[in-house]
Amino acid sequence: MADGFICVLPDQLRTYVEARRRLGLDEGQVALGTQWIVAEDPERAFAEIGANLLYQVNAYAEFGMFGPPGSVPPMEDAQQLLELGFYRLLDGPAAADELATLIASGPVVDCFSWTLFPGEPLESAATRLEYTAKTVIPAVRAASAPTGDATSRSPRS
Repeated sequence: MADGFICVLPDQLRTYVEARRRLGLDEGQVALGTQWIVAEDPERAFAEIGANLLYQVNAYAEFGMFGPPGSVPPMEDAQQLLELGFYRLLDGPAAADELATLIASGPVVDCFSWTLFPGEPLESAATRLEYTAKTVIPAVRAASAPTGDATSRSPRS
């Protein structure tokens, strides 16, 4: 069992920690990835980049990420990505609340997410990143800081 885990499916966080405990190990360390589109208006952002997301997921399927190459039929509509749980749409406050809860639930030492999707204009991604930097990161830091220290830079102090 690895000392660290790059977790791109947050539901696996608890399974990892429980497996380590069964082996008599500490909780380990997790780099937590999310498949979220975070924006002030996430539905509008999704409408703008849906084709880019569709391309990305279909390319991953062609590479065999979801089973043997050719075994997963390509998706034809970006809405399928939401329906099947490939991505979630969240505004800043919802993303901050959910991320703070995930960080508190396990040994999360780092968080990451997609920033620029294949073929997406840089300006589009930059708008979402700036929004995340201004709304999500400060709220998560404040929620994760030890009592009386809202300036902590580490979610696991």
